[in-house]
Amino acid sequence: MTWINPISWASKLLRLLHIKSKTRHADLPRDIILDILSRLPAELIFKCQCESRPLQVLTTTPFFTHMQHQRSTSVIVVQLHSSEESPGSEFTKLCYMNKEFERIEEKFVRSLYTVRSSSYITGPRFLLGSYDGFLMFSDFRGLPRSFYMWNPITGEQLTMEDENIHVCGLYFNPVRKSHELLYYTTNDRAPFGQICNFGAYNLRTKIRRDVGGFSYPPSRHRPPVIIKGTLLYWMIDRSDILFSVNRVSHPPFSDSIMSFNIETEEFSTLEPGGPKYSTTEPGGQYSEEMLRIDQLHLSEMDGELCLCDFVSLNHHQLLLSIYNQATQCWSTRTIVIRPDYRLPFVPDWQTTKFIVEVVQIKDNELLLRQGNRLVLYDMISHACKISGIIGSMGKGIRAAVHAHRITSFHL
Repeated sequence: MTWINPISWASKLLRLLHIKSKTRHADLPRDIILDILSRLPAELIFKCQCESRPLQVLTTTPFFTHMQHQRSTSVIVVQLHSSEESPGSEFTKLCYMNKEFERIEEKFVRSLYTVRSSSYITGPRFLLGSYDGFLMFSDFRGLPRSFYMWNPITGEQLTMEDENIHVCGLYFNPVRKSHELLYYTTNDRAPFGQICNFGAYNLRTKIRRDVGGFSYPPSRHRPPVIIKGTLLYWMIDRSDILFSVNRVSHPPFSDSIMSFNIETEEFSTLEPGGPKYSTTEPGGQYSEEMLRIDQLHLSEMDGELCLCDFVSLNHHQLLLSIYNQATQCWSTRTIVIRPDYRLPFVPDWQTTKFIVEVVQIKDNELLLRQGNRLVLYDMISHACKISGIIGSMGKGIRAAVHAHRITSFHL
């Protein structure tokens, strides 16, 4: 790929911005200039912003950012955990891959390890997901709780580390017109029904506000599934720490999915589709069925909420249940995943509990992570494309589909 000098591009585009010309020849209309700019790679747009104040103003309007978001291309970001893949333990290696599983670019990211204190032993942050141009990382074990977000194009980043705060989602608030982080804190002294206090942190104003309490916390192992820009969905967190017998009872099956409405800031629960499981054995202990519920996770499919179930059927199959928000009904579809794969052993501290998970469902293609390899499954032809082993055997990977954007949470 030929490298383009952003300064030369900026000078040419600046000449086109003079709409009022003394000559009879009209310059290009502003909407055409915006259309041209929106088709450039996000990295080049950002370099043009740094070189030209008029271009910076032009390319930071809501109209332009929306157009650029619509046209931004996606890559598969894979985080490697093997020490063999990075020059030092303070670095984490990110690989950008296309749908052919070819490596486009590789980046070494510093400071993805949480701060170690004398009181707590912490571990590395793992790739949680991608939203609106930001990559999100979180630690799933240890204290203090850590959340990190970073825009690879603009370099903007934010770190939150607090043993009492659990960040569970990043979203854009259409009412306040700003990105926000949803978080919760636990309150041991609160009565049943109010054990979690939720708050929202506005990334532009740096102001926190209370958004109420709720009986259950959402799982922090996956980012929320955002439907139609206003509804956030998670599986309920059923960990031993938050749901011990001495504190609260395990939530029933009907409360397995948790939702948050951005506009009304109301919480609610939803019963999953597909087969039902008993949640506990007599005495409140975990049962085999309970552990199977804990492996379910959510995704988005054709603008609707999708429940991904690898455990209802045999190990060759994946069960997808789609929730229709208008009818409030689930429909079930079975997808056969081929070929078979023997998962390597991965220590708990190296990854989340999801050894197998759906990364994305889009345009009748299902991107699946199996241990340390990726599978692209065509839901129409049933053909599979396999990445092969990524990194080292016995070392887990994390994967997310990411679109390069020039989003800033300061605007």
